[in-house]
Amino acid sequence: MSMDRPHRPTVVPHPRLKEVVLRHLSTAWMQPIRAHTQWAFDQVHATIQSTPHRVILDSGCGTGQSTQRLAQAHPDHWVVGVDRSAHRLAKAGCDEPNAMFVRAELSDFWRLVVSAQWPVEAHHVLYPNPYPKAVHLKKRWHGHPVWPVLLAVGERLTMRTNSCVFAKEWRLALHWSKQADIDCAVLSPDTLKDHAWSAFEHKYAMRGQPLYEVTSRRQPIEPCPQITPSGDLR
Repeated sequence: MSMDRPHRPTVVPHPRLKEVVLRHLSTAWMQPIRAHTQWAFDQVHATIQSTPHRVILDSGCGTGQSTQRLAQAHPDHWVVGVDRSAHRLAKAGCDEPNAMFVRAELSDFWRLVVSAQWPVEAHHVLYPNPYPKAVHLKKRWHGHPVWPVLLAVGERLTMRTNSCVFAKEWRLALHWSKQADIDCAVLSPDTLKDHAWSAFEHKYAMRGQPLYEVTSRRQPIEPCPQITPSGDLR
């Protein structure tokens, strides 16, 4: 009879988090841009160039409810919702004239945004996959090679999650990346029931789950010394 225990989500930050973050801050990620993301970016980039406005980016927008809310709140901005799922984007019913939706890989799209120097005022990363298993640290955005690029997108960064450990790790990664005005707030279900930005928020609120919001202001990324598994700098 198997004695394996069911998996339990990590409740403390990953012990190798700092090592991974500092390594990514010290190296450039050179993976080629996927063709479909380049094509999608070119379409929306042409629109932004032809009618220049400040940009608000909604990364991982899902069915687009959050994009619609942001577009309504910022009618003088372009609000760009990006998701990798064509199925989720097909459900987007937003008809705000300043909203655009893009099917793309975020890790590629962010690099294109930085390269094109989009005037992104605010960047929202709402409810990313927390990849709760410790072995998947490098799939979490703050443990991914694209982390320094993510930080370069937008003047202000907002991340929301229902995972306490993801919020803790994100805040630590921001600190080690020397970002400014880092703040973490707990959002109560009562606060979100009638003011949910997305279907995820409404679902969590109805379940009575607290949510976590981590915000920061962009600072230039400086090359960092790498840290070895033993804790020594090099």
